Amino acid sequence: MTFFAVGYMLIWLLLLGYTGFIHGQQRKLEKEIALLHELMDEREN
Repeated sequence: MTFFAVGYMLIWLLLLGYTGFIHGQQRKLEKEIALLHELMDEREN
């Protein structure tokens, strides 16, 4: 039974780590998009 508990915990930890990684990538992309919007606004003026 310990084997299943360890496997279950490992799956949750991997899922949590992957979710955190995706969240970090999304934040990075949002910052880059905001920067591109600023650059486009500056070129229009």
